[in-house]
Amino acid sequence: MIRPIMDSSFAPYGRIQQLHNAEDALFRPISLSGNGDVPLYRFPYDTSWDFVDGMTVLLIEDQGTQQPFYLDRPITLYAGTCFGFYPLGKCSTILGASQLLTAENQVAKGIPDTVSPPPYNLEIFTLFQQTGHDGLYFRGEQHPPIELVYIQKGVLHNFCQGQDLVLHPTELLLFGPDQWHMQYSDQEVQFLTVSFLWEGYDFSDRYNQVIKTSPEMQRAIQSILQEYSQSLPGREEFLNSQLKLLLLQILRQTKQPEKHRDASPAVRHMHHQIINKALQIVSSQIYGKLTVPSLAAAVNVSTSQLTNLFQAYLGISPAKYITKIRLEESKMLLANRQMSIGEVSSLLGYSSIQHFSKQFHLWYGYTPSAYTKSFQREVVLWPNNAENGI
Repeated sequence: MIRPIMDSSFAPYGRIQQLHNAEDALFRPISLSGNGDVPLYRFPYDTSWDFVDGMTVLLIEDQGTQQPFYLDRPITLYAGTCFGFYPLGKCSTILGASQLLTAENQVAKGIPDTVSPPPYNLEIFTLFQQTGHDGLYFRGEQHPPIELVYIQKGVLHNFCQGQDLVLHPTELLLFGPDQWHMQYSDQEVQFLTVSFLWEGYDFSDRYNQVIKTSPEMQRAIQSILQEYSQSLPGREEFLNSQLKLLLLQILRQTKQPEKHRDASPAVRHMHHQIINKALQIVSSQIYGKLTVPSLAAAVNVSTSQLTNLFQAYLGISPAKYITKIRLEESKMLLANRQMSIGEVSSLLGYSSIQHFSKQFHLWYGYTPSAYTKSFQREVVLWPNNAENGI
């Protein structure tokens, strides 16, 4: 299986960072295809990379062994690291210095293209747990595999298809293939994420709904968590079988009633599309002076209509949502300690440090300077996953 970037086994090869200079001419979208071998590269200086869309694997080769990591956040790879990228599925897009990834800079050939699983074969792409000690913000992605999210502690907001799907402990949800989604929490949170494909089974009527887990589902999830924390013979086969059991129980559970029954399915679908597009725009254009009128114009509705849709489906106004995402982005930037408070304030389009600090304090109850002093980096539950082989 593929390891998360947060795994401690990634630390020798690079670090997580924020690509605040993404508009630099060096950083351009790079399209990856799932055809052929994976070229590997090594550079005598640090290089920075980020994901754009699809699911991308960062392949590290170290002393003849290959370690795959799921690229779901900005990173800097240290000088001398031997690495390559390949998509999970037919294609994906990353952000980086495209002029570096040339045949002249290649050092080796990596693994062959991944093979699609046969019908009725469950393939697990990623399985890991995330913990946010002071809340969590994930700016959004979309990818071919289905994604399962199960909350263990705290409250997790999941924005997908124009809805705010709020998960509480012992609840889960499924994101469908290629559905863009983003997540955040305002409190300490802990949750399990699994991405998979299981051809032959249709989960479409379970996508994007909060599912209350039964005792049988919870037992399967606990078995997955316990097995994941150990290194025992047949570990991957056991995880595969327990996930199959969980997914079959989800399929057999009675479907939950839909919200917003006051609107027709066609109208709800249109509303979801408008909101989903607006959320993606906020995520991609958070740096700068994004306003509610400009956001409404970008999705071809009036400011009042956009406000009504956000309130009805997300329970928050567009203005507060933009402020929320801006401030969550600022926390991530400050936590990386690569930029000063003034630089973060300017990057996110605030008129002054004072205005930024006031907004930050109003939202979180403490100042940006207090946050930088007390920040604890997000960690996974099991920091020794490198030994576990996942």
